Amino acid sequence: EEDLTAVTIVVEGLAEFRKTVPQGRPLLIHAPVILSQDPSVWRRMLTIARGTDDGVAKDDAVLWGAHFVGRIAEARASVSQIRLMTDTGFRIAAVVASADASRSPADRLTGILEGHGVDTCSLNWIPHDTRIEIGWPVVTAEDPLSNLPPSLILGRIGDVEPQAGQ
Repeated sequence: EEDLTAVTIVVEGLAEFRKTVPQGRPLLIHAPVILSQDPSVWRRMLTIARGTDDGVAKDDAVLWGAHFVGRIAEARASVSQIRLMTDTGFRIAAVVASADASRSPADRLTGILEGHGVDTCSLNWIPHDTRIEIGWPVVTAEDPLSNLPPSLILGRIGDVEPQAGQ
């Protein structure tokens, strides 16, 4: 399990990240975490020692290698707050990257990843009769509105629990 207190804006896994994202896009900024706890039971935020003076802006993606971990919620001159993807109400388009090599990209399972305010997320709006297995990776979907490259790692399926209407 990954330690989110070590989250930075692309520090580790830089070579893996550059395979995913074209050269020069986006700007890569090393950002040490200065506060890794949020006093709220529901929010999941981190504070980093980089801000607008360093080129950080609200809604910028926050990555750890090729792993997407959240977005900049607030950027000040020298510090910023990161809203983690586990934060209550956080939503992003996501794709289940199945182990089924015969599945075409058009048949990939796309849903909405939502944070729960604890250390978990759920993937909603996948048809309930779809075969999904524990351990399959979940990655960012190609979505021009999200300003994120596709295939950044979000996590892995930890449990499959069909819900009514989802």
